[in-house]
Amino acid sequence: MILFVTSSGIGRYAPVLFSVHMAAHMVLTMLAPILLVLGGPVTLALRALRPSPDPTLRGAREWVVELTHHPVTRMMAHPIMALGMYVVGLYAMYFTGLYELALRSHAAHLAMIAHLVGSGYFFFWLLIGVDPPPKPVPHPVRVLMLFVTMVFHAIFGLAIMQSTKLLASDWYTTLARDWGPSPLDDQRVGGGIAWAAGELPAAFVLAVIVAQWIRADGREQRRIERHAELSARSADNHVVDPHVSYNEYLARLDSRSRLDRK
Repeated sequence: MILFVTSSGIGRYAPVLFSVHMAAHMVLTMLAPILLVLGGPVTLALRALRPSPDPTLRGAREWVVELTHHPVTRMMAHPIMALGMYVVGLYAMYFTGLYELALRSHAAHLAMIAHLVGSGYFFFWLLIGVDPPPKPVPHPVRVLMLFVTMVFHAIFGLAIMQSTKLLASDWYTTLARDWGPSPLDDQRVGGGIAWAAGELPAAFVLAVIVAQWIRADGREQRRIERHAELSARSADNHVVDPHVSYNEYLARLDSRSRLDRK
């Protein structure tokens, strides 16, 4: 999908029509990252790549491990940082001169694509990723993060639809396009795409979060039941549960300290 929206007719007409660009934006920042994180690329790489035969040289597997545990990766995988990159980057790109810069500079255009895919990847990695993040995010927090982004996406789309100011006006007026809708009408269509295109992916992500939440609760319940069963067997066989023994040890220490103070 990334190759399709960047290297097909969509990628060719994206600098000409804002609506086409916004459709590509939605794919790069939502649909493609969702599919990437559900594919578990890090887990796949660690299972497929062999360790380096030379302990002094890093191979592909060692680089994957290094990048996964790098401090920068851990910082970008923090929920606040991932949410900020995903939401703030959206507004900063279009309501400053960054969007027009990406239209005029190929290097800036590549940086824009990297930001869209990267910010979407880190955000959805924390929400529904198969690869375990550096610090697990509780499921209620994941739902809250998803709803926050839905609200800000809707506000962004409505702001573009209702705006009377043309984004990257110097660029679009210079094109002198004599076909299709006017630049401002096309911009409003793009705003509608931004407002409506996120609904289905968001609903899908919410369904995945709920399903993962149910499975996690089921695993925790089974763990508790196994622990209770082991404790019951220990009691029947007159074997002291290690947790009970440790609690009794702490109680004895507490009683001794009280006697010493008296």
